[in-house]
Amino acid sequence: MVKRAKPVISIYIPEGWKTLVKILEDFLDWHLKENSHIHIDVHKDNFEVIQIKEKFGGLRYYTNGAICEEFMGAIAFAENYSYHICEKCGDAGKLSFTHTGWAKTLCDKHRAELGYVIRERG
Repeated sequence: MVKRAKPVISIYIPEGWKTLVKILEDFLDWHLKENSHIHIDVHKDNFEVIQIKEKFGGLRYYTNGAICEEFMGAIAFAENYSYHICEKCGDAGKLSFTHTGWAKTLCDKHRAELGYVIRERG
């Protein structure tokens, strides 16, 4: 399993994104096991997750230790994909805002329940 730093700054994974984070961590774990002998800059002893959270409506996944391009790409993909998944339930979602500017990625149901709206561009 991907190692989490001690002390971890914080780990808060919204319910709807838990599957996304699990898939990401399964990939990172697999990559560490299968390829640590190839990538000198990636080794399971120096790679740690230090923070997972929601910020500005999207997933943030922070690590320390040297990481390779495959890790950076997988993390960036998961962070970007989170803007299409409702953080409450895991259904399809869109970046939504309160009238005061707070952002969350929500499905239609949760957007209505929580009083968020989709801002029109332009």
